[in-house]
Amino acid sequence: MLNTTDLISLARDLALPLAGFAVVTSASPGPVNVIAATSGANFGWLRTLPHVFGATLGFTSLILAMGFGLDHILRHTAWLHLALKVLGATFLTYIAIKLFMARADATTGARLQKAPSARQGLLAQWTNPKAWIVAATGIATYTRTGDAYIPSVLLQGIIFTFICLPSIGAWALFGHAAKRLLASPKAIHHFNVSMAVLLLLSVVGVFF
Repeated sequence: MLNTTDLISLARDLALPLAGFAVVTSASPGPVNVIAATSGANFGWLRTLPHVFGATLGFTSLILAMGFGLDHILRHTAWLHLALKVLGATFLTYIAIKLFMARADATTGARLQKAPSARQGLLAQWTNPKAWIVAATGIATYTRTGDAYIPSVLLQGIIFTFICLPSIGAWALFGHAAKRLLASPKAIHHFNVSMAVLLLLSVVGVFF
């Protein structure tokens, strides 16, 4: 059991490198961020916030699950790891197809049926191959052994929560700002198609 001094020392040693890792992985292009940008362009920033909060909670819960045993299970069950990758790729491909097929007409613009919900944001992280890789890498790299293990996992969850929220939110804001430049329904449709292609590329990159 670590005392207060040990916990402070642990946080001081891990906080900065963890924050850097979290910024790079949370703010870089990926399926969840692409969905946030697309929703921001189609529905606005405020209506995208449930997705932002849900996706943040989804990744935090994923990294904690990894830290408290899921990573061990996946390391010894290769078929389950592959199955999760295939499931995630299928789900994200389905979203990309919806973007491709989003309507573009003069009255409604190129819109999906509705903005993604918090539950869908959480599900997007748990079916996101990139999120699994980041979580596994974080647990393998930024945890300490012995009595420091559990505090280091919890610290990672806390830091990712505070980094993911503004990072995903920034992508939603980007989409919202881009909407002002997309004056015509056709332009919005092209934006959706571009996001769909980026989403598919991010999925393909996981396997190749």
